[in-house]
Amino acid sequence: MSLVDPTLEPAERMTVALFAEFVAKGMLGDDAHVARMYEQWRDEDGGVKADFVTLSRQILRVAAVDPGLLRWCDWPDCLVSYAAHPGPTERGWMRHPYALLCPTHAPLGHGPTVRWDGDVLTAHCSCSASAVVSPTNGQAVKAWWRTHVAEVTA
Repeated sequence: MSLVDPTLEPAERMTVALFAEFVAKGMLGDDAHVARMYEQWRDEDGGVKADFVTLSRQILRVAAVDPGLLRWCDWPDCLVSYAAHPGPTERGWMRHPYALLCPTHAPLGHGPTVRWDGDVLTAHCSCSASAVVSPTNGQAVKAWWRTHVAEVTA
């Protein structure tokens, strides 16, 4: 089950990170129960979801982290983050043109770049994989790259 949606706003992504931490520690019951809880979370528009997001904002406030200043590892399903100010406290973070990678994922050899050939945008990975992407924007490049990484590391 993939818990991380890179389009979530920072406080909501933090909520999912906390949820994943509880799952990892076995504090939410068996896998079927966790899957049902996550489906309810994803499908709900208010109520419990809003309460969890509010709680996450409060946790971030106590930790003196502005949710809008969180930077996340772009590796699929990675929940590692740091506050943009003062920056990462852990050495080894790497920024590629289309991805920010934590110290665990930076050395794995998958950094996205692009090349324009006329009207065609080709996305490339440092492992030599490539594909023509459309639409021609950074989000399409990142979507291709995340799919590529998920396939080669599955």
